[in-house]
Amino acid sequence: MGGAGVCCICLQECIFLQNLTESDPGRVKTIEKLYLCFPNHQWHDTFTICSECLEKLESTYQFIQLCIKSEHYRKEQLKSFDPTPLDDHELKACFTCFDCNKSFRLKRTLILHITRIHIKSKRHSKEKHSESDDVFGVQDGGKLQAKEELKLDIDEVKNELLLDSKNEHLHLKSEENYCSEQEVGNDEINGSGSSSDDEILKEKERSKGKKRGPKLKSLQKCPYCTLEFNRTDRYVHHVRSKHTFEKPFRCSLCEAKYCSQHNLNIHMRKHRNEKPFVCSTCGKCFTSSNDLWQHNKIHDQVRQYGCDECERCFKTHSNLRTHKLQMHQDPSVWKFVCTVCGKKFPLNNNLVKHMRRHEGIKDFLCHLCDKKFVEKIDLQSHLLSHSNERHFKCELCYKEYKKKETLRRHMKIEHGLGNFVVKKPEKKLQCPMCPKIFAFNNKLQRHILTHTGEKPYKCEYCDKRFRDSYDRNSHIRQAHNFEPKNSL
Repeated sequence: MGGAGVCCICLQECIFLQNLTESDPGRVKTIEKLYLCFPNHQWHDTFTICSECLEKLESTYQFIQLCIKSEHYRKEQLKSFDPTPLDDHELKACFTCFDCNKSFRLKRTLILHITRIHIKSKRHSKEKHSESDDVFGVQDGGKLQAKEELKLDIDEVKNELLLDSKNEHLHLKSEENYCSEQEVGNDEINGSGSSSDDEILKEKERSKGKKRGPKLKSLQKCPYCTLEFNRTDRYVHHVRSKHTFEKPFRCSLCEAKYCSQHNLNIHMRKHRNEKPFVCSTCGKCFTSSNDLWQHNKIHDQVRQYGCDECERCFKTHSNLRTHKLQMHQDPSVWKFVCTVCGKKFPLNNNLVKHMRRHEGIKDFLCHLCDKKFVEKIDLQSHLLSHSNERHFKCELCYKEYKKKETLRRHMKIEHGLGNFVVKKPEKKLQCPMCPKIFAFNNKLQRHILTHTGEKPYKCEYCDKRFRDSYDRNSHIRQAHNFEPKNSL
Protein backbone atom coordinates (compact mmCIF):
# COMPACT_ATOMS: atom_id res chain seq x y z
CA MET A 1 0.00 0.00 0.00
CA GLY A 2 1.21 3.48 -0.82
CA GLY A 3 0.82 6.77 0.96
CA ALA A 4 -1.76 9.49 0.45
CA GLY A 5 -2.49 10.26 -3.17
CA VAL A 6 -5.18 10.34 -5.86
CA CYS A 7 -6.98 7.28 -7.24
CA CYS A 8 -6.63 7.01 -11.03
CA ILE A 9 -10.28 5.92 -11.39
CA CYS A 10 -12.42 8.09 -9.10
CA LEU A 11 -9.83 10.93 -8.82
CA GLN A 12 -10.39 11.12 -5.05
CA GLU A 13 -7.70 11.62 -2.46
CA CYS A 14 -7.19 8.57 -0.28
CA ILE A 15 -4.68 7.46 2.35
CA PHE A 16 -4.66 3.77 1.46
CA LEU A 17 -3.82 3.26 -2.20
CA GLN A 18 -2.43 0.32 -4.13
CA ASN A 19 -0.10 0.44 -7.12
CA LEU A 20 -1.44 -1.08 -10.35
CA THR A 21 1.48 -3.52 -10.58
CA GLU A 22 0.90 -4.94 -7.09
CA SER A 23 -1.01 -8.22 -6.57
CA ASP A 24 -1.07 -11.29 -4.38
CA PRO A 25 1.22 -14.19 -5.38
CA GLY A 26 -0.34 -16.30 -8.12
CA ARG A 27 -3.07 -13.74 -8.95
CA VAL A 28 -3.56 -11.46 -11.93
CA LYS A 29 -2.08 -7.98 -11.58
CA THR A 30 -4.43 -5.01 -11.27
CA ILE A 31 -3.05 -3.36 -14.41
CA GLU A 32 -3.80 -6.50 -16.45
CA LYS A 33 -7.40 -6.49 -15.22
CA LEU A 34 -7.75 -2.83 -16.21
CA TYR A 35 -6.44 -3.56 -19.72
CA LEU A 36 -8.99 -6.37 -20.04
CA CYS A 37 -11.89 -4.10 -19.01
CA PHE A 38 -10.66 -0.97 -20.87
CA PRO A 39 -8.03 -2.06 -23.42
CA ASN A 40 -7.66 1.19 -25.40
CA HIS A 41 -6.60 3.30 -22.42
CA GLN A 42 -2.99 3.82 -21.35
CA TRP A 43 -2.56 2.53 -17.79
CA HIS A 44 0.81 3.58 -16.38
CA ASP A 45 2.71 1.65 -13.73
CA THR A 46 2.83 4.75 -11.53
CA PHE A 47 -0.96 4.95 -11.23
CA THR A 48 -2.61 4.04 -7.94
CA ILE A 49 -6.12 2.80 -7.14
CA CYS A 50 -8.24 2.98 -3.97
CA SER A 51 -9.83 0.00 -2.25
CA GLU A 52 -13.39 0.90 -3.29
CA CYS A 53 -12.52 1.08 -6.99
CA LEU A 54 -10.44 -2.09 -6.61
CA GLU A 55 -13.53 -3.98 -5.41
CA LYS A 56 -15.54 -2.73 -8.40
CA LEU A 57 -12.73 -3.73 -10.77
CA GLU A 58 -12.55 -7.21 -9.24
CA SER A 59 -16.31 -7.66 -9.68
CA THR A 60 -16.12 -6.55 -13.32
CA TYR A 61 -13.13 -8.80 -14.00
CA GLN A 62 -14.91 -11.82 -12.53
CA PHE A 63 -17.99 -11.08 -14.67
CA ILE A 64 -15.91 -10.93 -17.86
CA GLN A 65 -14.19 -14.21 -16.96
CA LEU A 66 -17.60 -15.80 -16.38
CA CYS A 67 -18.78 -14.65 -19.82
CA ILE A 68 -15.66 -16.14 -21.44
CA LYS A 69 -16.18 -19.48 -19.67
CA SER A 70 -19.87 -19.64 -20.63
CA GLU A 71 -19.08 -18.93 -24.29
CA HIS A 72 -16.44 -21.69 -24.24
CA TYR A 73 -18.98 -24.06 -22.67
CA ARG A 74 -21.58 -23.30 -25.37
CA LYS A 75 -19.09 -24.00 -28.14
CA GLU A 76 -18.15 -27.34 -26.56
CA GLN A 77 -21.81 -28.29 -26.26
CA LEU A 78 -22.45 -27.48 -29.91
CA LYS A 79 -19.51 -29.63 -30.94
CA SER A 80 -20.76 -32.57 -28.88
CA PHE A 81 -24.31 -32.14 -30.20
CA ASP A 82 -23.29 -32.02 -33.87
CA PRO A 83 -19.80 -33.54 -34.30
CA THR A 84 -19.91 -33.26 -38.11
CA PRO A 85 -21.33 -29.83 -38.90
CA LEU A 86 -22.22 -28.90 -42.44
CA ASP A 87 -19.76 -26.72 -44.28
CA ASP A 88 -20.72 -23.39 -45.82
CA HIS A 89 -21.41 -24.91 -49.24
CA GLU A 90 -23.82 -27.51 -47.85
CA LEU A 91 -25.62 -24.92 -45.72
CA LYS A 92 -26.26 -22.68 -48.71
CA ALA A 93 -27.44 -25.56 -50.91
CA CYS A 94 -30.19 -26.87 -48.60
CA PHE A 95 -33.11 -25.27 -50.50
CA THR A 96 -32.96 -24.53 -54.23
CA CYS A 97 -35.32 -22.52 -56.43
CA PHE A 98 -36.47 -24.65 -59.42
CA ASP A 99 -36.96 -21.60 -61.61
CA CYS A 100 -33.59 -19.84 -61.34
CA ASN A 101 -31.50 -22.50 -59.48
CA LYS A 102 -30.64 -20.06 -56.69
CA SER A 103 -29.84 -21.78 -53.36
CA PHE A 104 -30.92 -20.65 -49.90
CA ARG A 105 -30.04 -21.63 -46.38
CA LEU A 106 -33.59 -21.37 -44.96
CA LYS A 107 -36.83 -22.74 -46.33
CA ARG A 108 -38.65 -19.56 -45.36
CA THR A 109 -36.20 -17.54 -47.44
CA LEU A 110 -36.85 -19.73 -50.50
CA ILE A 111 -40.62 -19.25 -50.09
CA LEU A 112 -40.26 -15.47 -49.94
CA HIS A 113 -37.91 -15.52 -52.93
CA ILE A 114 -40.34 -17.49 -55.14
CA THR A 115 -43.33 -15.40 -54.05
CA ARG A 116 -41.72 -12.00 -54.57
CA ILE A 117 -39.41 -12.58 -57.50
CA HIS A 118 -41.19 -15.10 -59.72
CA ILE A 119 -44.90 -15.07 -58.84
CA LYS A 120 -45.21 -11.29 -58.51
CA SER A 121 -43.20 -10.51 -61.62
CA LYS A 122 -45.21 -12.89 -63.77
CA ARG A 123 -48.50 -11.65 -62.34
CA HIS A 124 -47.42 -8.09 -63.06
CA SER A 125 -46.65 -8.94 -66.69
CA LYS A 126 -50.33 -10.11 -67.03
CA GLU A 127 -49.66 -13.64 -68.22
CA LYS A 128 -52.75 -15.79 -68.59
CA HIS A 129 -51.34 -18.80 -66.80
CA SER A 130 -51.90 -19.20 -63.08
CA GLU A 131 -49.12 -18.30 -60.67
CA SER A 132 -48.69 -21.89 -59.53
CA ASP A 133 -48.25 -23.09 -63.11
CA ASP A 134 -45.70 -20.40 -63.79
CA VAL A 135 -43.51 -21.43 -60.88
CA PHE A 136 -44.22 -25.18 -60.92
CA GLY A 137 -44.11 -26.06 -64.59
CA VAL A 138 -43.45 -29.52 -65.99
CA GLN A 139 -40.23 -30.69 -64.35
CA ASP A 140 -38.28 -33.87 -63.86
CA GLY A 141 -39.87 -36.58 -61.72
CA GLY A 142 -37.13 -36.41 -59.11
CA LYS A 143 -38.03 -32.79 -58.17
CA LEU A 144 -41.82 -33.06 -58.34
CA GLN A 145 -42.36 -34.24 -54.77
CA ALA A 146 -40.25 -31.42 -53.28
CA LYS A 147 -42.15 -28.85 -55.34
CA GLU A 148 -45.53 -30.10 -54.15
CA GLU A 149 -44.45 -29.83 -50.49
CA LEU A 150 -43.18 -26.31 -51.09
CA LYS A 151 -46.31 -25.21 -52.94
CA LEU A 152 -48.49 -25.42 -49.83
CA ASP A 153 -46.17 -23.12 -47.92
CA ILE A 154 -46.06 -20.67 -50.84
CA ASP A 155 -49.88 -20.45 -50.90
CA GLU A 156 -49.85 -19.50 -47.22
CA VAL A 157 -47.29 -16.78 -47.84
CA LYS A 158 -49.31 -15.47 -50.80
CA ASN A 159 -52.38 -15.10 -48.58
CA GLU A 160 -50.34 -13.18 -46.04
CA LEU A 161 -49.02 -10.90 -48.77
CA LEU A 162 -52.54 -10.19 -50.07
CA LEU A 163 -53.86 -9.38 -46.58
CA ASP A 164 -50.97 -7.06 -45.85
CA SER A 165 -51.26 -4.03 -48.14
CA LYS A 166 -47.87 -2.67 -47.18
CA ASN A 167 -45.94 -5.98 -47.45
CA GLU A 168 -43.09 -4.29 -45.64
CA HIS A 169 -43.62 -5.84 -42.23
CA LEU A 170 -43.70 -9.45 -43.42
CA HIS A 171 -40.01 -9.96 -44.00
CA LEU A 172 -39.19 -8.07 -40.79
CA LYS A 173 -41.29 -10.17 -38.38
CA SER A 174 -38.33 -11.94 -36.81
CA GLU A 175 -34.55 -11.76 -36.60
CA GLU A 176 -34.36 -14.88 -38.74
CA ASN A 177 -36.15 -13.13 -41.58
CA TYR A 178 -33.79 -10.16 -41.21
CA CYS A 179 -30.77 -12.44 -41.62
CA SER A 180 -32.34 -14.10 -44.65
CA GLU A 181 -32.78 -10.70 -46.28
CA GLN A 182 -29.03 -10.28 -46.26
CA GLU A 183 -28.67 -13.54 -48.22
CA VAL A 184 -31.47 -12.86 -50.65
CA GLY A 185 -30.16 -9.33 -51.32
CA ASN A 186 -31.33 -5.80 -51.67
CA ASP A 187 -33.43 -6.49 -54.76
CA GLU A 188 -35.60 -9.01 -52.92
CA ILE A 189 -36.16 -6.41 -50.23
CA ASN A 190 -37.10 -3.90 -52.91
CA GLY A 191 -39.93 -6.20 -53.92
CA SER A 192 -41.92 -5.45 -50.77
CA GLY A 193 -43.78 -2.19 -50.54
CA SER A 194 -42.89 -0.94 -54.07
CA SER A 195 -44.72 -3.29 -56.47
CA SER A 196 -46.84 -0.42 -57.79
CA ASP A 197 -43.83 1.28 -59.34
CA ASP A 198 -43.22 -0.19 -62.81
CA GLU A 199 -39.72 1.18 -63.12
CA ILE A 200 -38.61 -0.29 -59.78
CA LEU A 201 -40.17 -3.66 -60.70
CA LYS A 202 -38.24 -3.81 -63.98
CA GLU A 203 -35.04 -2.99 -62.15
CA LYS A 204 -35.80 -5.79 -59.66
CA GLU A 205 -36.44 -8.32 -62.46
CA ARG A 206 -33.10 -7.51 -64.07
CA SER A 207 -31.22 -8.19 -60.84
CA LYS A 208 -32.76 -11.71 -60.46
CA GLY A 209 -32.50 -11.69 -56.66
CA LYS A 210 -28.75 -11.18 -56.46
CA LYS A 211 -27.23 -9.17 -53.64
CA ARG A 212 -25.41 -6.98 -56.15
CA GLY A 213 -26.59 -5.75 -59.47
CA PRO A 214 -25.58 -7.74 -62.55
CA LYS A 215 -22.07 -7.11 -63.73
CA LEU A 216 -22.07 -5.35 -67.08
CA LYS A 217 -19.98 -6.52 -70.01
CA SER A 218 -18.78 -2.97 -70.57
CA LEU A 219 -18.56 0.04 -68.28
CA GLN A 220 -21.66 2.22 -68.18
CA LYS A 221 -20.92 5.93 -68.17
CA CYS A 222 -22.95 8.41 -66.17
CA PRO A 223 -24.79 10.82 -68.52
CA TYR A 224 -24.23 13.72 -66.11
CA CYS A 225 -20.54 13.31 -65.22
CA THR A 226 -17.41 11.34 -66.19
CA LEU A 227 -17.79 8.45 -63.74
CA GLU A 228 -18.22 4.89 -65.04
CA PHE A 229 -19.77 1.85 -63.35
CA ASN A 230 -19.58 -1.90 -63.88
CA ARG A 231 -22.79 -2.73 -61.98
CA THR A 232 -26.32 -1.44 -62.52
CA ASP A 233 -27.15 -0.97 -58.83
CA ARG A 234 -24.14 1.29 -58.33
CA TYR A 235 -25.01 3.24 -61.45
CA VAL A 236 -28.66 3.75 -60.41
CA HIS A 237 -27.70 4.78 -56.86
CA HIS A 238 -25.14 7.29 -58.17
CA VAL A 239 -27.58 8.94 -60.60
CA ARG A 240 -30.32 9.21 -57.99
CA SER A 241 -28.16 10.47 -55.13
CA LYS A 242 -25.88 12.86 -57.08
CA HIS A 243 -27.85 14.15 -60.08
CA THR A 244 -31.61 13.49 -60.32
CA PHE A 245 -32.24 13.41 -56.55
CA GLU A 246 -35.09 10.97 -57.18
CA LYS A 247 -36.43 9.37 -53.97
CA PRO A 248 -39.03 6.71 -54.88
CA PHE A 249 -38.88 4.86 -51.55
CA ARG A 250 -41.28 6.50 -49.09
CA CYS A 251 -41.69 5.74 -45.38
CA SER A 252 -45.21 4.55 -44.47
CA LEU A 253 -45.02 6.11 -40.99
CA CYS A 254 -43.68 9.58 -41.79
CA GLU A 255 -42.90 11.80 -44.78
CA ALA A 256 -39.29 10.68 -45.22
CA LYS A 257 -38.14 9.63 -48.72
CA TYR A 258 -34.99 7.80 -49.84
CA CYS A 259 -33.23 6.94 -53.06
CA SER A 260 -32.73 3.25 -52.16
CA GLN A 261 -34.58 0.53 -50.28
CA HIS A 262 -31.50 -0.06 -48.13
CA ASN A 263 -31.65 3.49 -46.74
CA LEU A 264 -35.39 3.12 -46.14
CA ASN A 265 -34.82 -0.09 -44.17
CA ILE A 266 -32.30 1.71 -41.94
CA HIS A 267 -34.83 4.51 -41.43
CA MET A 268 -37.55 2.01 -40.45
CA ARG A 269 -35.30 0.66 -37.70
CA LYS A 270 -35.44 4.08 -36.06
CA HIS A 271 -39.25 3.87 -35.90
CA ARG A 272 -39.02 0.40 -34.35
CA ASN A 273 -36.13 1.49 -32.10
CA GLU A 274 -33.98 -1.36 -33.43
CA LYS A 275 -30.22 -1.05 -33.01
CA PRO A 276 -28.70 -4.41 -34.00
CA PHE A 277 -25.10 -3.20 -34.39
CA VAL A 278 -23.27 -3.08 -31.04
CA CYS A 279 -19.82 -1.65 -30.33
CA SER A 280 -17.63 -4.34 -28.76
CA THR A 281 -15.61 -1.73 -26.84
CA CYS A 282 -18.20 0.46 -25.11
CA GLY A 283 -21.48 -1.36 -25.80
CA LYS A 284 -23.15 1.52 -27.66
CA CYS A 285 -25.78 0.41 -30.22
CA PHE A 286 -26.42 1.71 -33.76
CA THR A 287 -29.02 1.25 -36.50
CA SER A 288 -26.55 0.60 -39.35
CA SER A 289 -23.15 -0.96 -39.84
CA ASN A 290 -21.82 2.30 -41.30
CA ASP A 291 -22.68 4.20 -38.09
CA LEU A 292 -20.89 1.52 -36.09
CA TRP A 293 -17.85 1.73 -38.40
CA GLN A 294 -17.68 5.50 -37.97
CA HIS A 295 -18.08 5.13 -34.19
CA ASN A 296 -15.23 2.60 -33.92
CA LYS A 297 -12.83 5.29 -35.12
CA ILE A 298 -13.35 7.05 -31.80
CA HIS A 299 -11.71 4.14 -29.99
CA ASP A 300 -8.78 4.13 -32.42
CA GLN A 301 -5.64 6.04 -31.39
CA VAL A 302 -4.78 7.04 -34.98
CA ARG A 303 -5.75 10.56 -36.10
CA GLN A 304 -5.63 10.28 -39.87
CA TYR A 305 -7.78 13.32 -40.79
CA GLY A 306 -5.61 16.44 -40.74
CA CYS A 307 -6.79 20.01 -41.18
CA ASP A 308 -5.24 21.75 -44.19
CA GLU A 309 -5.47 25.17 -42.47
CA CYS A 310 -3.87 24.32 -39.12
CA GLU A 311 -1.88 21.53 -37.49
CA ARG A 312 -4.74 19.75 -35.74
CA CYS A 313 -5.72 16.16 -36.63
CA PHE A 314 -8.90 14.22 -35.93
CA LYS A 315 -10.04 10.61 -35.73
CA THR A 316 -13.09 10.97 -38.00
CA HIS A 317 -13.96 13.03 -41.06
CA SER A 318 -17.07 14.31 -39.25
CA ASN A 319 -14.94 15.80 -36.47
CA LEU A 320 -12.68 17.43 -39.08
CA ARG A 321 -15.69 18.96 -40.84
CA THR A 322 -17.05 20.31 -37.53
CA HIS A 323 -13.64 21.80 -36.73
CA LYS A 324 -13.44 23.62 -40.07
CA LEU A 325 -16.94 25.05 -39.67
CA GLN A 326 -16.33 26.26 -36.14
CA MET A 327 -12.72 27.46 -36.37
CA HIS A 328 -12.00 28.44 -40.00
CA GLN A 329 -15.35 29.51 -41.46
CA ASP A 330 -16.44 33.14 -41.35
CA PRO A 331 -19.06 33.48 -38.57
CA SER A 332 -21.07 35.87 -40.73
CA VAL A 333 -22.12 32.99 -43.03
CA TRP A 334 -23.35 30.73 -40.19
CA LYS A 335 -27.04 30.04 -40.87
CA PHE A 336 -28.30 28.81 -37.48
CA VAL A 337 -29.43 31.85 -35.46
CA CYS A 338 -30.75 31.97 -31.90
CA THR A 339 -34.18 33.59 -31.74
CA VAL A 340 -33.53 34.90 -28.21
CA CYS A 341 -30.14 36.61 -28.37
CA GLY A 342 -29.37 36.54 -32.12
CA LYS A 343 -26.14 34.54 -31.78
CA LYS A 344 -25.13 32.51 -34.87
CA PHE A 345 -23.90 28.93 -34.97
CA PRO A 346 -22.33 26.76 -37.71
CA LEU A 347 -24.28 23.59 -36.78
CA ASN A 348 -27.84 22.96 -35.69
CA ASN A 349 -26.54 20.85 -32.82
CA ASN A 350 -24.73 23.90 -31.45
CA LEU A 351 -27.96 25.90 -31.57
CA VAL A 352 -29.90 23.16 -29.73
CA LYS A 353 -27.32 23.10 -26.92
CA HIS A 354 -27.34 26.91 -26.78
CA MET A 355 -31.13 27.02 -26.41
CA ARG A 356 -30.86 24.76 -23.35
CA ARG A 357 -28.93 27.54 -21.63
CA HIS A 358 -31.78 29.99 -22.26
CA GLU A 359 -34.30 27.43 -21.00
CA GLY A 360 -32.19 26.55 -17.95
CA ILE A 361 -32.14 22.80 -18.70
CA LYS A 362 -29.28 21.13 -16.80
CA ASP A 363 -29.28 17.34 -17.23
CA PHE A 364 -25.69 16.60 -16.19
CA LEU A 365 -25.09 16.24 -12.44
CA CYS A 366 -21.73 16.12 -10.67
CA HIS A 367 -21.65 13.14 -8.31
CA LEU A 368 -19.17 14.89 -5.99
CA CYS A 369 -20.75 18.28 -5.29
CA ASP A 370 -24.28 17.98 -6.83
CA LYS A 371 -23.68 20.84 -9.27
CA LYS A 372 -25.65 20.65 -12.52
CA PHE A 373 -24.51 21.56 -16.01
CA VAL A 374 -26.11 22.11 -19.41
CA GLU A 375 -23.60 20.07 -21.44
CA LYS A 376 -21.53 16.99 -20.73
CA ILE A 377 -18.31 18.78 -21.68
CA ASP A 378 -19.02 21.36 -18.95
CA LEU A 379 -19.35 18.54 -16.42
CA GLN A 380 -16.09 16.94 -17.57
CA SER A 381 -14.30 20.27 -17.27
CA HIS A 382 -15.78 20.78 -13.80
CA LEU A 383 -14.58 17.34 -12.59
CA LEU A 384 -11.01 18.56 -13.04
CA SER A 385 -11.60 21.06 -10.24
CA HIS A 386 -11.99 18.15 -7.81
CA SER A 387 -8.53 16.83 -8.68
CA ASN A 388 -5.07 18.28 -8.10
CA GLU A 389 -3.48 16.36 -10.98
CA ARG A 390 -1.88 18.55 -13.63
CA HIS A 391 -0.76 16.48 -16.61
CA PHE A 392 0.06 19.36 -18.99
CA LYS A 393 3.43 20.98 -18.26
CA CYS A 394 5.14 23.86 -20.04
CA GLU A 395 8.65 22.83 -21.15
CA LEU A 396 9.95 26.41 -20.98
CA CYS A 397 8.84 27.67 -17.57
CA TYR A 398 7.67 24.35 -16.06
CA LYS A 399 4.20 25.64 -15.18
CA GLU A 400 1.57 22.92 -14.95
CA TYR A 401 -2.05 22.97 -16.06
CA LYS A 402 -5.05 20.68 -15.81
CA LYS A 403 -6.28 21.29 -19.37
CA LYS A 404 -4.42 21.09 -22.65
CA GLU A 405 -6.30 24.14 -23.91
CA THR A 406 -5.03 26.18 -20.97
CA LEU A 407 -1.46 25.14 -21.75
CA ARG A 408 -1.87 26.14 -25.41
CA ARG A 409 -3.19 29.53 -24.31
CA HIS A 410 -0.22 29.94 -21.94
CA MET A 411 2.27 29.05 -24.68
CA LYS A 412 0.76 31.66 -27.01
CA ILE A 413 0.43 34.51 -24.49
CA GLU A 414 3.61 34.00 -22.43
CA HIS A 415 6.03 32.56 -25.01
CA GLY A 416 4.47 33.47 -28.38
CA LEU A 417 4.44 29.84 -29.55
CA GLY A 418 1.74 27.71 -31.14
CA ASN A 419 -1.32 28.52 -33.22
CA PHE A 420 -3.77 29.21 -30.41
CA VAL A 421 -6.08 32.09 -31.35
CA VAL A 422 -6.59 34.44 -28.41
CA LYS A 423 -9.99 36.03 -28.95
CA LYS A 424 -10.65 39.31 -27.22
CA PRO A 425 -14.14 39.04 -25.64
CA GLU A 426 -16.68 41.63 -26.70
CA LYS A 427 -18.10 43.73 -23.89
CA LYS A 428 -21.91 43.71 -24.07
CA LEU A 429 -23.08 43.62 -20.42
CA GLN A 430 -23.56 47.08 -18.91
CA CYS A 431 -23.88 47.75 -15.21
CA PRO A 432 -27.38 49.08 -14.38
CA MET A 433 -25.91 51.49 -11.81
CA CYS A 434 -22.94 52.96 -13.69
CA PRO A 435 -21.60 53.22 -17.29
CA LYS A 436 -19.14 50.31 -16.95
CA ILE A 437 -19.44 47.46 -19.46
CA PHE A 438 -18.28 43.87 -18.97
CA ALA A 439 -17.72 40.86 -21.21
CA PHE A 440 -18.63 38.17 -18.66
CA ASN A 441 -21.67 37.94 -16.42
CA ASN A 442 -19.70 36.78 -13.35
CA LYS A 443 -17.55 39.90 -13.49
CA LEU A 444 -20.67 42.04 -13.82
CA GLN A 445 -22.26 40.40 -10.78
CA ARG A 446 -19.04 40.90 -8.79
CA HIS A 447 -19.00 44.57 -9.80
CA ILE A 448 -22.64 45.05 -8.75
CA LEU A 449 -21.70 43.92 -5.24
CA THR A 450 -19.43 46.98 -4.98
CA HIS A 451 -22.56 49.14 -5.36
CA THR A 452 -24.72 47.17 -2.95
CA GLY A 453 -21.94 46.50 -0.39
CA GLU A 454 -22.91 42.83 -0.03
CA LYS A 455 -20.29 40.27 0.97
CA PRO A 456 -21.97 36.85 0.72
CA TYR A 457 -18.81 34.70 1.13
CA LYS A 458 -17.73 34.17 4.76
CA CYS A 459 -14.46 32.63 5.99
CA GLU A 460 -15.12 29.45 7.97
CA TYR A 461 -12.14 30.09 10.26
CA CYS A 462 -12.81 33.75 11.15
CA ASP A 463 -15.55 36.38 10.79
CA LYS A 464 -14.25 38.08 7.64
CA ARG A 465 -16.58 38.24 4.62
CA PHE A 466 -15.79 38.68 0.92
CA ARG A 467 -17.53 39.62 -2.30
CA ASP A 468 -16.56 36.45 -4.20
CA SER A 469 -15.22 32.96 -3.53
CA TYR A 470 -11.82 33.74 -5.09
CA ASP A 471 -10.99 36.39 -2.49
CA ARG A 472 -12.24 34.13 0.31
CA ASN A 473 -10.12 31.16 -0.87
CA SER A 474 -7.03 33.37 -1.18
CA HIS A 475 -7.62 34.62 2.37
CA ILE A 476 -7.89 31.04 3.72
CA ARG A 477 -4.62 30.01 2.06
CA GLN A 478 -2.65 33.08 3.18
CA ALA A 479 -4.10 33.81 6.63
CA HIS A 480 -4.96 30.33 7.89
CA ASN A 481 -2.62 28.12 5.78
CA PHE A 482 -5.45 25.76 4.81
CA GLU A 483 -6.69 24.53 1.44
CA PRO A 484 -10.32 25.62 0.88
CA LYS A 485 -12.73 22.66 0.99
CA ASN A 486 -14.65 23.64 -2.13
CA SER A 487 -11.47 23.70 -4.26
CA LEU A 488 -10.55 20.03 -3.65
